[in-house]
Amino acid sequence: MKEADLIVTFGGDGTIIKLSHHVGYKPIPVLTVNLGNLGLLTEVQNPENTLDALKHIFNNRYHLDIRTLLRATIYRKGKKVKTFLALNEIVINQGNFARLIDLEAKMNQRKMVRFRAD
Repeated sequence: MKEADLIVTFGGDGTIIKLSHHVGYKPIPVLTVNLGNLGLLTEVQNPENTLDALKHIFNNRYHLDIRTLLRATIYRKGKKVKTFLALNEIVINQGNFARLIDLEAKMNQRKMVRFRAD
């Protein structure tokens, strides 16, 4: 995938979100073909139109939608534990036990909001 000029994915929004974890910040265009139920993130809604979409791409008749990735980093006691990339949303779950957690949102390394929640 590191050397790909184009990625074509068949599936639903879940497939696209999983793919975004593998592609990350690499500038590889992705043609998304809906095989799922909703396909809110997919470009080609009907799989029968896939070849037409590819012909448009190969003839330079296309528009790229640049999607922003979200990055979530977990810290425990001030130490970085893990970082995740997300395409559409991030779910914050407190785990098995209800307890307060500290949340901080940043955009371009600038603090937007900080709060405690359970």
